[in-house]
Amino acid sequence: MDKQQKELLEEKRKQYKDETKEEWLNLKNETFAKFASSIYDWPNQEPRKVSEGIKRTFRLHKERIKNNGLEIKTKLETTKDAVETSPIFTKKKKGLGHYENQTEYKAGHKTVEYYKDGKLIKKYKNPFILYANIVNTTTDEILSDTYNCPNCSSPVKVEELTDGCPYCHTRFSISDMYPVVNNYYDINRTKTEELEPQKLIKILTVLLTILFFSYICIKEGFSISLLLSSIILIFACYLMSTILVGMFMILGLIIEGITESGKNAPISTKFTPKKIEGLMQKYDNEFTYNYFEGEIISLLKRIIYSSNPNELSIYTGDKKLDFSNIINTEYKGGIKLVKSYQKDNKIYLDLIVYMLNTYIENGKIDSKPYPYKITVCRNINAKQDYSFSVEKIACAGCGASFDGESKNKCPYCGNPFNLSDYDFTIEEIK
Repeated sequence: MDKQQKELLEEKRKQYKDETKEEWLNLKNETFAKFASSIYDWPNQEPRKVSEGIKRTFRLHKERIKNNGLEIKTKLETTKDAVETSPIFTKKKKGLGHYENQTEYKAGHKTVEYYKDGKLIKKYKNPFILYANIVNTTTDEILSDTYNCPNCSSPVKVEELTDGCPYCHTRFSISDMYPVVNNYYDINRTKTEELEPQKLIKILTVLLTILFFSYICIKEGFSISLLLSSIILIFACYLMSTILVGMFMILGLIIEGITESGKNAPISTKFTPKKIEGLMQKYDNEFTYNYFEGEIISLLKRIIYSSNPNELSIYTGDKKLDFSNIINTEYKGGIKLVKSYQKDNKIYLDLIVYMLNTYIENGKIDSKPYPYKITVCRNINAKQDYSFSVEKIACAGCGASFDGESKNKCPYCGNPFNLSDYDFTIEEIK
C-alpha cells in the first residue's frame, strides 16, 4: 500500500470511526464499504447508501424484533485472504437508458445473536459471502428525474434537491442518492472455501520432501551431492504441492457446489435473469433484472415484516397474511420464473423466491429455508422506477398526496389506489 493510499484509508477511518468496523474500510468500492460498515452495526444505525425500499425494510424488521421482546446483535468480519472482487462480478451492466448496475462482493464471517431479557437465547455463526448490487447514473440526465425527498417525501426534481427541498427546505447532494445499493444478500461459504491453501501447500511440501528424501537416502545412501540436490527437491515438491492442492480445492468446490446448491437456491435460478429481461424489455427498454430483483425482494420483505400486510398497497391479494412469528428473513440469491402471462393491460410473473426464515415459537428460535411462491404484476405501460421511492402519490380522485405504499385507498376521499399502475406489486403469496 503506497503513501497516498494509506492517507486515504486514514481519512476514511476518521470519517467513520464511530460507526464502522475498520476492516470494511479496506474495500475498494466506497459505496459498498459504507453499506457493509453500516449493516455491521445494525440495528444501532440504519444502513447507509441504500434505496428507500431497503430503509423501509430495516425499519420494519427492527420493529418486528422489538415487538417480540427481543434484542439482536450482528457482527460481520472480513477474512484477510478473501478475494474482494472478480471480473465476473464487477462488470458493469448498462441499461438502454442512463443507469448501470454493478455487483460487488466480499467474503467473511457473520455472527447473529438473539437476546431475551438480556439473556442470549440463540446464536448463529458461519462463514459467508456478502453480495450487493449498486445502481449508479451514467449521465447528468438524472438531474431532471423526479425524486421523492428523503426527508418529507415530496416529489421534486433531483436538481431542486441540490438547492434544498422546496417543501421542507432540507438540502441534499447528489452523492447522497447515487450510487446506491438496491439489493444485497449473503450466502454461506462451503467448507472447501474455508480451507487455507497456503498452509496446505506448506504442510504437503514438507511431507513430500521428507518422503522423497528418505526414500533416496535409503536407496542411494547419504552424500554431499544428495544434500545439494535436496534444494531442487524441495522446490519440486513445492510445485507438486501447489498443483495437488489446487486440484483438491477445485474438485472440492465442484462436489460441494452440487451437494450444497439446494441449501441456497437451485442452479435453475441462474437462467431467470435473461428470461425476465427478454420478456420485460419489450415493454420497458430501461428494464434491468438487477434492479427488478432488488425491488421484488424489498417488496416481499416489507410484506413479511409488516404488522398489517393486508392493508399495504404493495400487496393486492385476498389471502389473509400473518408472518408475525418470523423474526428474520434473508434472500438466498435465487429467483425462478415459473410462467408469465398478460391480462388486459397488466403483465403477470409467477415466481419462486428462495429465502431463509428465522422463526420464534414458544420462546425458541429456529431457521429453515422457505421457497415463497408469489405472483407479481405491473401495468405494461409503467416504466421501471429509478427514483427509489413511491412514498408520495397523487390521488386520482381528489389530487391529495399520501403514502402510496401503506395505503390501498386515499385517506381523504376513499378512492381506491392501485399501485400496480405505477410499479410492481405482489398479488399472491404462498
